[in-house]
Amino acid sequence: MTNTTDPFLFDTEQLQTLADDRELRAGLADYRSQCVTEMQLDEQGLFAGVEDSSSGEVLSTQLHYDVDGNLFVTCGCEYAGEGLCRHGVALLYTYAADQGDELLGAVMMLSKSECNGDAPRLR
Repeated sequence: MTNTTDPFLFDTEQLQTLADDRELRAGLADYRSQCVTEMQLDEQGLFAGVEDSSSGEVLSTQLHYDVDGNLFVTCGCEYAGEGLCRHGVALLYTYAADQGDELLGAVMMLSKSECNGDAPRLR
């Protein structure tokens, strides 16, 4: 179940609608590697520096909602796919962990798929 009072906490089904499986697994790997630094939340959104695991560059990453309630990511990476990039996903995982959330089952689901040989490929 989702915490309806916090717009940056999501359950497993919701996460799967925000990013494709590859980005979810890569974001989980980045979260586990503690790539997210200097996380801040304010009225504009959720911000952090997220280290790109392939280049080592720290990318400015922001999650925010538009006036219609749609979630957007602004990130220094060149991700051109649908939904959130791996850095935005890592920021969501880090935020959930920081809030004491259990990552709403997503970590367990993705961890099991990684153990079955479906490890993410780095971009």
